[in-house]
Amino acid sequence: MVTLRNSGHLIPSKDCRLHKWRPTSTRNGGPGRLSTTLEEFHATCAKNDIPRDAYEVIPGFYENTLSTMSITDEPTNIALAYVDCDLYSSTRAVLRFLEPRLKHGMIVAFDDYFCWSPSQISGERKALLEVTSDEDKWEWTPYVQFGWHGASFVIEDKSLTEAASTAVTRERPAYKLLAAAAALYLVMPFDLIPDFIPVVGHFDDAIVLGLLLHAFKQEWSNGLRTLWGARRVASQSQIA
Repeated sequence: MVTLRNSGHLIPSKDCRLHKWRPTSTRNGGPGRLSTTLEEFHATCAKNDIPRDAYEVIPGFYENTLSTMSITDEPTNIALAYVDCDLYSSTRAVLRFLEPRLKHGMIVAFDDYFCWSPSQISGERKALLEVTSDEDKWEWTPYVQFGWHGASFVIEDKSLTEAASTAVTRERPAYKLLAAAAALYLVMPFDLIPDFIPVVGHFDDAIVLGLLLHAFKQEWSNGLRTLWGARRVASQSQIA
């Protein structure tokens, strides 16, 4: 897991429009009110039983630290990235750092994703919008919302989701043909096993009816998957 957190030592005034309901200097009592020193951070971790050797701290502003790291620098195998940047500019720097490290199944959580202002969308949301506007490899699937402020996304390989969608599309004609043939057989006056034969006379109808019900069940399942896919696409479009 990698956590990317804003220090709070300096909140640029130009970013206040893309922060929360009110500028930090007003809402939180002034710049630096939410700042955390390195010693305080270590003390907080110790209070929560997190040993010093379980994490690494890289102090400094994102644009001065992350920008100097190559794509081969650790961490490279990230399962969960927790982004608590508050500001648009900080989130942009973090997402640029994460872009070459994205992988299928990775989770990216934004602590202030829904912290919009009366006239602006949130800074974290705006930054994500810009990054994903021309994305052709990864799909950011909405995952879990936490609290009133945060949202997370699962990174999915678009080639896998498109392949799954194509497979479902190919299955449908076969089931539709089977359903049509079964329905036609049931209404025909002639049967493979005449109905007047005791007990076994309706076996063929029962078999065909079972196949017809199976086809309807499969089509219903496909429809639900399609609906879920459409809702996921709609959710993606609402990242804006």
